[in-house]
Amino acid sequence: MAGSGRSRIVRADHNIYLQSRPNQVHNEEGEQSLKSHFYKGHYLATAIDRLWHWIHALGILLLILSGFNIHFARYFNPLGTFENAVAIHNFVGLIVVFDWGLWILYNLFSRRISFYLPNGDDFLSGIFKQAKYYLSGIFLNNRAPFPIRPSRKFNPLQKWTYLVIMAVLAPFEIVTGLYMLYMIEGWGNFIGSQVRIISILHTIGAFMAAIFLAAHIYLATTGKKPYSHFIMMITGYHEPE
Repeated sequence: MAGSGRSRIVRADHNIYLQSRPNQVHNEEGEQSLKSHFYKGHYLATAIDRLWHWIHALGILLLILSGFNIHFARYFNPLGTFENAVAIHNFVGLIVVFDWGLWILYNLFSRRISFYLPNGDDFLSGIFKQAKYYLSGIFLNNRAPFPIRPSRKFNPLQKWTYLVIMAVLAPFEIVTGLYMLYMIEGWGNFIGSQVRIISILHTIGAFMAAIFLAAHIYLATTGKKPYSHFIMMITGYHEPE
């Protein structure tokens, strides 16, 4: 009897204690619920991955906006005058060049470059499977042919796209952009005909980057929930599909 009496007293004291701090209990439960919702699944994107991603994303967006501002200043000038757009474009371009270099070094030395290298499943058969899924299967709620997991971050189309973007398009834009900066700033002999050709090639590459960015944002909404992939690039955790 004495033991059961002490138990009732302890439970009563505990309930009184909880009632005396309802807001704190509610906040703690809310924090735990939030963490369990957003910090679950596979940890795929490291802090460096996420920092690089958002710097690069903002940089590419500013380069596209400033580039359009430069070419169509009379009709499209969200960044102000032509001179302002050129200054922003050059400054952000140098940041993106540095950021791209860090990405290369980080992925090589951490061996995370393996996520981007195609394997046996990433050639024609895998490409067709993923393309079919994007064109029809995703709308029929079919299971993804290449679900994300710790050993595979990207499906075949993503791997090939990222390889082309980071190993071909990005270096192409960097080289042509630095060449124009070198000429226009007077660091070398200005050759108008060469600058014009390089400018056209640089612009073509910029349009390709803009198309990629639009497709990338759309495909980012095709996770388990429309915001799942965006949350992953904030928390690092991928919610299993």
